[in-house]
Amino acid sequence: MASSSLPAFVVRRGDPVLVAPAAPTPREVKPLSDIDDAEGMRFYSSGIHLYRNNKNGHQDPARVIREALGRALKAVCELARGASAPSVTPSWGREIFTARQPPRPTFPHLEYREPAGGTADRMLTTPPHDMVCVPFFFGPREIAALRNRAASSSLPPQTHGTTRSYSRFELVAACVWRCRAAALGYAHDDEVRLSFIVNARGRGSGVPLPEGFYGNAFAYTVAAATAGELCGRDLGYALGW
Repeated sequence: MASSSLPAFVVRRGDPVLVAPAAPTPREVKPLSDIDDAEGMRFYSSGIHLYRNNKNGHQDPARVIREALGRALKAVCELARGASAPSVTPSWGREIFTARQPPRPTFPHLEYREPAGGTADRMLTTPPHDMVCVPFFFGPREIAALRNRAASSSLPPQTHGTTRSYSRFELVAACVWRCRAAALGYAHDDEVRLSFIVNARGRGSGVPLPEGFYGNAFAYTVAAATAGELCGRDLGYALGW
């Protein structure tokens, strides 16, 4: 029960009022990049991001996220304090992710092609009540088992003669890709795909983003193989894609 010593106040709700900019804003048309203009980007999506703290590391995830948000808000605070411009000027730079005119693709872009099965895919035609939802947890022991299987696998043509280590994401993605194809019972010659988004930011991406770039910066990647090849060969085959 609330304490009687708490102050009481009355709130009167009025009609909403549009808060307009203090000065006229530029009237201009800015072109979108091919990423911004993609059909799959035309919706609002919310989510919850979970980050695991590495006690042995030197970076606290909560502090990193807090500092990143602080940097994003810095420009707003600078302008609120009367600055004529933020210290880091926002960069539009959408031409970085825009195809040449005319486009000259150097390899097939499967991410823009509908799979051969289309709407007849088993995942889309199986009634929900015929599916079982079960969580799978990949802990250190499971990751170690996958890594051992990858080490003993025969290398696919793409990685023949090379030695490399695989990340946990690559190991889990390859395992889930193979298991999903087997569980859904695709025909031997059915094409099955694995698709995920690759971040174009950071020093390791090789993308020369200008300072202050605030647009979408990622790429869709797709790996494709027949169900027969994927399920009939070992884990190393899936990792090679």
